[in-house]
Amino acid sequence: MATITKVAVVKATCREGGEFEIWGSGFSGASEVYFVDAASTKIPVTSFTVVDDGTISCACSKFTQAGLARAYVVIGDEEASPVKNPPQSTSRSAEDQPVDYGRSATLRFGNLNEYTEYGNEFSVRSNSAQSSRG
Repeated sequence: MATITKVAVVKATCREGGEFEIWGSGFSGASEVYFVDAASTKIPVTSFTVVDDGTISCACSKFTQAGLARAYVVIGDEEASPVKNPPQSTSRSAEDQPVDYGRSATLRFGNLNEYTEYGNEFSVRSNSAQSSRG
C-alpha cells in the first residue's frame, strides 16, 4: 500500500498556488494527485510527475483559504495513506532535533522542519511569504 511521509513545499499560497514534492512510497502508477485546503475545497493539481516510486513532483493553482491543507495521491482505486508522525516533544533531546535534509533541500523546500501530525499535511500562506525562492 502506498504511503505519504512528507509534503515538501516550494510554495503554497492563496495568491500564487503551489509547487511541491510529495515523498513516500508506492507512487508508481499514480493516476491522480490533489489537495484539500483549510476551507475543505478540493484543489486538483495542474500537473504532476512520478519521479520515482517515492517521489511525486506537482503544481496546483491557488488555494481558497490559508491554513492546514492535505495532499492526496490515488494509485489505482486507492488513496495513499498518510504516515502519522510521532508527537512533538516539548523538550529537545538529541533524537528530537529536526532532521538535517541538507542545505540544498532546506533552501528549496521552506517547510522541511515544520511539524505536522500526518505526513500529508502542510501549511498554506495567504500571500507569497512561504515561497522559498523569494
